[in-house]
Amino acid sequence: MSSWDTTKVTAMNRMFSNVSLKKLTLGNKFRFRSNDKPELGAPIKINLDDELTGNWIREDGKSIGYTPEQFVTTYGNKDLTPGTYIAEVKKKESKLNVNLIFNKNSQEISVGEDLTATVKITHTVESLAKATNISLKSDLVAGSMVLNDEGIVVQVFNEDGTLKKEIPIKDKQPSDTIDIPDLEKGEYAQVMYIGKAWNNVSDKTENHLSKATVSYNNGLKETTSVVTNNFYIKNGPHGFLKVPNVITYGEVELNANLKESLVNRQEKDWELSINDLRGTNKDFDETVKRQNWRITAKAGLFNDSKGNEVLPSILTLVYLAEDGTETEINSDSFDIFSHDVAGETPINDSKHSLKWQEDKGIKAKIYNRGGLKSEDYQASINFEIVAAP
Repeated sequence: MSSWDTTKVTAMNRMFSNVSLKKLTLGNKFRFRSNDKPELGAPIKINLDDELTGNWIREDGKSIGYTPEQFVTTYGNKDLTPGTYIAEVKKKESKLNVNLIFNKNSQEISVGEDLTATVKITHTVESLAKATNISLKSDLVAGSMVLNDEGIVVQVFNEDGTLKKEIPIKDKQPSDTIDIPDLEKGEYAQVMYIGKAWNNVSDKTENHLSKATVSYNNGLKETTSVVTNNFYIKNGPHGFLKVPNVITYGEVELNANLKESLVNRQEKDWELSINDLRGTNKDFDETVKRQNWRITAKAGLFNDSKGNEVLPSILTLVYLAEDGTETEINSDSFDIFSHDVAGETPINDSKHSLKWQEDKGIKAKIYNRGGLKSEDYQASINFEIVAAP
């Protein structure tokens, strides 16, 4: 058709009806009649794996793509000059989608709890090419997530969901740039940050933004995809981590010389464990500061094996302080330990313990052996942590 002269043609209706064309070459003297409908269709593919836009474009690439209708009405003007036209092929471009997911509800998690942040990188349905030179930069939970031994794990999955490769990364922090393997069309990757939530902020209404930025080459140019997620971490708990159920005291022979005698604990390693995850691990924030705290104890009367109460003038519990001071423990709360939190942070000072030397701490004391029999006696003791400014 390159030599066709249509200047004197009087009708072009249905000229291309039911005709499939890979190429269309038109010359200087070819023009479409403006009022006719030649029914030019969309071009067909030259290569089997081509994905087409449905437009016509110059074979030399010196025109934009035109729909068949636009081609008919525009040919001879703009960049539609004489030449050969073929199907416009979709550009082999990758498009990645990024999601940032936490394994916990942000309204429920507290400082010190296990936290996994997962950045999932997938090809969108429009993606047609391999994504290369992929890197991930994250700012997770206000930049304050502490990794555990597993650290960061990069996983790449095949299109059917089977694991292709797994790469543990031990030498990076959440704020460091992570390199991701190239992703073929259909493949996807996820980067898991495994650790604990440590940051705490004073105002729940603030915008606690977490962000993940993925940079990659989409086959045509370098580009980025960014995702954000708000995640609030509550102030951490403060309380007993471990309290032994029983304090066992040694057997005592009830002889005539037994009077005002102390009975030692059998467990030499008996201790109370305390967990304190209040406050922030970044800068000391007065609005969520760690208050000084103390441990109090109170106890009920001893009971014999039949449940009969024993007067404290016969048998009771006492507390021996480090300086040797002895205090009877009764139904009134009594301070047995105090702690100053000055300069502490939860990341460095979350665990505390209270234990005593063998000759100190809580002991049983016999005042009057005459009121005792050869049997077991027991009393309940209650420990409480009290926080105070």
